[in-house]
Amino acid sequence: MAERIETKAFIYQLALRMQTDDKVAAAWLEAPLETLYEHFKAGKGVTLTGFGGFYVHHLDTMLVRWFPQRAAVGKLLFHTRSIDHHGGESP
Repeated sequence: MAERIETKAFIYQLALRMQTDDKVAAAWLEAPLETLYEHFKAGKGVTLTGFGGFYVHHLDTMLVRWFPQRAAVGKLLFHTRSIDHHGGESP
């Protein structure tokens, strides 16, 4: 299984990329996630061009699946950078 990072570390990396503080980055992360969740609760899927589509399946519980577009997978696999907690980047 691929390595996972916790929310706090993800927000830190987002803040570095946005050149802002963690509080602002957390707000920018929360807004689209809440918007996605509201659409999913309404039974709607969401397509983000260049990234992929999210589709809702209702069984006993709500299941959301992500179907990445090829461009998104390529970006995730070949253009990711690791940023350590001291501000350095590695390719």
